[in-house]
Amino acid sequence: MKADLVAGFVFIFVSVVMYFESLNYSELGSIFPKIGAAGLFLFSIIYIATSLREKGEGYFSKDSVEAFVFTFVATIVYVGILPYLGFLLSGFLYITLFSYMAAPSRTKRVLLASIGFSVLINALFYSVFRFIFNVPLPSGLLESLGL
Repeated sequence: MKADLVAGFVFIFVSVVMYFESLNYSELGSIFPKIGAAGLFLFSIIYIATSLREKGEGYFSKDSVEAFVFTFVATIVYVGILPYLGFLLSGFLYITLFSYMAAPSRTKRVLLASIGFSVLINALFYSVFRFIFNVPLPSGLLESLGL
């Protein structure tokens, strides 16, 4: 089976779950997740249709399966540690790990760049959600340390 088809159907499943989960939010709080779920669903349909029209490559390779498994496991671990470590620490670890693993070479310089990138992205997301959108983020370990 073509990898694009599998990805398209996985994204459809994610969009449906996302939509039904957003029904648990307040009316105002569910607007963005519903729009995101609808957009993901629509683009997944387009992705599947495009994949069906194309001929040739697109089948699973060993590298693509390993990358998918790594991404899936890392995301599950991130979601699991988020309540305990908080947004800043778990986000830092998650983004650092991903940017380091995605690099073509894994050197000390790349690790330092990944750490810097993670700090900037976390600071940006934290600032936007905490101060602009006024959304409380999990503080986890930092709160228990009094920070």
